[in-house]
Amino acid sequence: MKNIRKLLIVILALLCAFSLAFAVACDDKSADKGTDVIDDGGSGEQGGEQGGEGGGETEQDYLVIGWYDKTSTSGLDAEQMAEFETALKLFLAENGATLDDLAKVRINPYGEGGSVQDLTADVIAAGNVDILLGVGGNIDGETDGNDYLKDYVLEKVGGIDMGLKTRYIARLTDNEVVNAVFSWIQTEDGRASLVPEAQARAHYLVLGWYAADTEGGTSGLTQEIIDNFEVALKDYLQEQGATEAQLNDVIIRSYIGSVGEVGVTINTDGDVDVLIGVGANITSKGGVATAARNDSVAMGGKTRSVARLNSDEITVLVYNWLVAGSASESLAPIETL
Repeated sequence: MKNIRKLLIVILALLCAFSLAFAVACDDKSADKGTDVIDDGGSGEQGGEQGGEGGGETEQDYLVIGWYDKTSTSGLDAEQMAEFETALKLFLAENGATLDDLAKVRINPYGEGGSVQDLTADVIAAGNVDILLGVGGNIDGETDGNDYLKDYVLEKVGGIDMGLKTRYIARLTDNEVVNAVFSWIQTEDGRASLVPEAQARAHYLVLGWYAADTEGGTSGLTQEIIDNFEVALKDYLQEQGATEAQLNDVIIRSYIGSVGEVGVTINTDGDVDVLIGVGANITSKGGVATAARNDSVAMGGKTRSVARLNSDEITVLVYNWLVAGSASESLAPIETL
């Protein structure tokens, strides 16, 4: 299916190039051509504010999609966005966009490797972004006290899988094309364009636990508790159909240090599926983007957080098992067993 989409978009691109070359060669100002085209209103309100200074006409983009260029946070990279562009242009073509329209669709990265503040600054400076992909729920300034794009976000929707992450999309402008695309991204086809066809995983499951500064300190967890937990976890996975090879590919990794230090290491590793023993500040202070988090799970004689970092089937299965309290006995302090 993906190869067919690629072939179709190549054909569209070739047709687009031919039509533009033909128009130039003919020197025929066909502004009065009268073709029926969905009017995008100058790429939304932001795009409409950018006029052509100096008296000449400035050609407006048909649609501008921005994405957070920090893969460890957004889950997106240039390769995945190329797949998204293919699917997007097919959707637009099927819904009346002309070849000239498709040539004016922009897919731009913002905030390269930086913070949300960097992303915000880039988007505001661009001034023409219609839809933003790969952001967090805080993009509109509602969750952590920072304004970010508070004055620009008209609508945001979460729970969208992107790469190995689950993130938000945000709509910054309001016109027929932008609204149609924003809705399409939330459909099965739109969502499929934002995740690899077969997501490559280095391991069957990677579970990280917070060992803090000293074993059993902040998190209450010790290596002894984790050894008991590993047995229970693998028993559970086997009950769910995991093979011997898959069970041998379960990685349980300790993280030691401050929340900030642990966050940097987790993001650098980039393969952790589930975290246990962390605090509610794992995102705000640790900088680790989570797809889901529960802050009331008993372990090591304390109440700590369990965080899910992506949304594949096994990760969700293990996360739900932990949050339901099914692993509580294996996570209890050794002396109470």
